[in-house]
Amino acid sequence: MLLEEKNEQFEDFMERSMEIYLAPAETMKTYLDGMKYRAQKMKEKMIGVDTARYLLTVDDRSDEIRTGGDGCWGAAK
Repeated sequence: MLLEEKNEQFEDFMERSMEIYLAPAETMKTYLDGMKYRAQKMKEKMIGVDTARYLLTVDDRSDEIRTGGDGCWGAAK
């Protein structure tokens, strides 16, 4: 899911965020509703970007995500 909104403090800047859910289709709604299961834990990690696209591979599935920008994407949870 991609989100773009104006920065409240600096009106000339746009904030962009990207959320990636690696869940089976039958449980996807849980995560899209902003929830998770009790046994799950979240970690936050910094993401540095050196390319305008990512190749994401999990198990035997893969997808290319084009971000359209370089730089620091901030933190991942």
